[in-house]
Amino acid sequence: MTALRITAGSTQYASIQRVQAAAQRLADQQAKLASGQQISKPSDNPGGAITALSLQGQISRNTQYTSNGNDAIAYLSTADSAYSSIVTQLQKAHDLVLQGMSTGGSTPSSAAAIAQQVDSLRSGILSVANTTYNGATIFGGTASGTVAFDSTGAYQGDNGSVVRTVGPGNTVTINQTGTAVFGANGSNIFDTLSAISTALRTNPSTLGTQLTTLTNQLNNVVSSQAAEGATYNQVQTALTGADTAATQLKVNLSNVSEIDFAQSVIDVTSANTAYQAALQTTATISQRSLLDFLR
Repeated sequence: MTALRITAGSTQYASIQRVQAAAQRLADQQAKLASGQQISKPSDNPGGAITALSLQGQISRNTQYTSNGNDAIAYLSTADSAYSSIVTQLQKAHDLVLQGMSTGGSTPSSAAAIAQQVDSLRSGILSVANTTYNGATIFGGTASGTVAFDSTGAYQGDNGSVVRTVGPGNTVTINQTGTAVFGANGSNIFDTLSAISTALRTNPSTLGTQLTTLTNQLNNVVSSQAAEGATYNQVQTALTGADTAATQLKVNLSNVSEIDFAQSVIDVTSANTAYQAALQTTATISQRSLLDFLR
């Protein structure tokens, strides 16, 4: 049986390898401490790297949900202001019709004066109906035109839905079309106000019928605003959920990829101690080998 012979050269080689390994461990720990990251390359922790990539993807999507939600809130806030203005002006028109049906329409001149006020309200409502958000009309559906209603009050938009995805599987429609809010061409709010103006000037006896129509249209706008408010609340709830998710996702990513600073300092100190010990051992072995040679 041949005895295993360990030479001075092989001992030195093994010692040098230990020094190199200790130096690499020290460098790795120092790099982690400097970067604050546990994983600088996938090979550091393949499973952790995959988890970190997945979490980063979730964070990116959640950030987009938040951006979409904030945009939806701005859109809905613009719409709410428009609704409030329209409701206020329609209520004034409603009161003017009542006035025209009583003493206000007792003479042609007084009826004409009321008709002029109705015309002014119609122009104001038409202007608000063409309110835009980021260059698009809020009541025009998804049509590319610059106005939802032309100067005659005819609808120029379409029935398209403006949607925003504000969470996983949570897509909301944030608009209501002009026909849904104001009515169809030929019988919409602008047609009714024009008919009221004409009736005040020519045939006040028909104002009762026009008042009923206007009241129904006013109620429809109020209902549309309430529906818009419900959508606003839905988006706010989604944003709250996205904020909560963002916090948790960041914690999860930190747990996977970021170092524990106190522990990292200990690891660097330990790695440095091991490195210094390896150097000392190698120096001792080299010194002994030299003495053996001199003998």
